Amino acid sequence: RYYNKINEPRGDEARYGLWRASQQSLHDELVRRHLNEQVAMVGPDHSEGRTALDWVDRILHDATDLIGAYETHWYASSTTELPDGQVEAVLRQAREHVSERDAHGADKLFFMGEAGTGEWVGSLDSNRFIHDFVYGVSMSDYLAQTMRAGLAGVSAWMLDDPMHQQPGAGTPGVKKEFDFKVWGLWNTLGEMAGEPAGTQLRPWFYTWSLLSRSFPHGARIVATNNLHLRGARAAAAVISGDKRTDLSLLLVNDD
Repeated sequence: RYYNKINEPRGDEARYGLWRASQQSLHDELVRRHLNEQVAMVGPDHSEGRTALDWVDRILHDATDLIGAYETHWYASSTTELPDGQVEAVLRQAREHVSERDAHGADKLFFMGEAGTGEWVGSLDSNRFIHDFVYGVSMSDYLAQTMRAGLAGVSAWMLDDPMHQQPGAGTPGVKKEFDFKVWGLWNTLGEMAGEPAGTQLRPWFYTWSLLSRSFPHGARIVATNNLHLRGARAAAAVISGDKRTDLSLLLVNDD
């Protein structure tokens, strides 16, 4: 349904030009094969927080016809960007720009393709807080801010550690074979990686799975007032069923 051609492109105007030419080539081929009505291209899939929105602006300038849905990544700081509400403020502005400057923007969805907090373990591509309950609090705040900003969905990075290994993993005599990026809800190969406890569900699994059930596909986000309380965030959605309508309410305190 949605296809992203290039993971996390980034760079200056020249790099954007290469990306746009690549997108145009794929778009033309989809049209030629009559597949463009079945598969929507998404982008820009940029990954550097608020700077990712520079690429959204570039798309709105000359590539709106290539993009069926907007999507970006953000690994937000859990000590500044999340508690200060920067994620909501920046994404709300981006969502408004899409609706105003893309001729069909009001009908195009805007997703957060990769969500996480930006605290790494030294030079490793692993998260410092992934084993602690506080990560669940941070990701709850992240979800609340994307909902408040008008985004259509969030994909948390990531499900299971073995989905991605550290750079150079398995290099003979240099790096161990099972050297995973530690970002997941669990590690199914924890025994092989020398981390038997990794097979257990990490604390944020319970938070994220609860949020996923409470705000399912089809939930309609409703506006909530700013609480004006330090560290507090609120978000809500209506879930309509065959015989009843439910309200899910999310309250986060990360102070």
